[in-house]
Amino acid sequence: MKSFRLSKYVMLFLCITAFSGSGATANTNRPNILLVLVDDMGWADLGCYGSEIRTPNIDALATNGLRFRQFYNGAKCSPSRASLLTGLYPQQVAVDTAASLPTLRTNNNITIAESLRAHGYRTYMAGKWHLGSNVVGQRTYDRGFMHVFGTGSDTSGAGGDYWRVGDYNLVSPSNEIPKRTYGAGSFYHTDAVVDHALDFLDHHLKKADGVPFFIYLPFQAPHFDLQAPKALADTYLSIYSNGWDVIRQQRYDRMVAQGIIDPARYLLTPKGDVKSDPFTPVEPILAWNTLSAEPGRQPDLVRRMALYATMIDKVDQNLGRLVARLKQSGLFNNTLIFFLSDNGGNAEGGLVRQNWRCEQRSAANWGRTRQHGTGWTALCVARRWLGECKQHTVPPLQTLHSRGRRAHTISCPLA
Repeated sequence: MKSFRLSKYVMLFLCITAFSGSGATANTNRPNILLVLVDDMGWADLGCYGSEIRTPNIDALATNGLRFRQFYNGAKCSPSRASLLTGLYPQQVAVDTAASLPTLRTNNNITIAESLRAHGYRTYMAGKWHLGSNVVGQRTYDRGFMHVFGTGSDTSGAGGDYWRVGDYNLVSPSNEIPKRTYGAGSFYHTDAVVDHALDFLDHHLKKADGVPFFIYLPFQAPHFDLQAPKALADTYLSIYSNGWDVIRQQRYDRMVAQGIIDPARYLLTPKGDVKSDPFTPVEPILAWNTLSAEPGRQPDLVRRMALYATMIDKVDQNLGRLVARLKQSGLFNNTLIFFLSDNGGNAEGGLVRQNWRCEQRSAANWGRTRQHGTGWTALCVARRWLGECKQHTVPPLQTLHSRGRRAHTISCPLA
């Protein structure tokens, strides 16, 4: 397994556009590109970075590819996406540079999709846009994507209910790709993202014209609300019943054993106090065994983390479906796959919220609870820098602290 150090989204943008070639007709041997983005997932939430969460498909890509050990993001949803898609700093391309979640300007940048489409790529997207909606010029299909499954009627929203099919739509010119029909209770957004990616592949293969593809899959998961199938979430309950103190130490030990971090340089982060956002008072992360005094608190927090883990597990299962289809179609060996997170584990809401109990939607489905709490978010980092905290190198709208509102994340595989 190889490791590679990379510090800026702009390098990823240059890498992708360099591979795309310089001519719209020069398709021979140009790679297909699959760019996968997850939302609010910490770097220690994957098995290849020490997690107990089951991610065998992503781990396999990492084993046969490159793992990044120093790769920074914008620490918030839309700033990271703006940099990822344009190769520019978010304050350069934001409509409102003072906004914490700015939309994308239309007059001073091009997106990866626009660039690749101009160079002969067929471009697809399924997932979360979060860079502007209901404004001509800001929508997904205005910014280079030919076929899009996304949030809202214009496919350009920032997320919806994972179980509600009506929150999402497919836009495909002349209905080249037909809309899917989901039976009652069969829709789950993470599944649907890859359902549509598979439809994109079928559409692409039917063209049989030698044109390469660019598929962008910005999953909404594991962003809150925490919503996941009950049967799978139940398999994680016994793991997280050990509490965050035990799980954090176990993750750290695996990271050291895997050679991801040097224990002489990076120590396990003290729980300390965490300020999750500018509006929440500083709260200590309590020792797990002290929570038992409040009836129902520990079981609720265990359920929250089980839901969060299940959402990542479902991403991995679905990527496994997509990789299998790439292999079956003979496209895998000529497809460049990137996997990264827009920011780290979400600490918004503090240790627990006032209305803190999980809610069972049906016999099969769990949700909705807003966050899993800062005690579990600390798992996503599992270590700290010695000395000063690092800043993210995609320039700061806000400073990314190694223990703060958004945990430090890095990319998993390049395959």
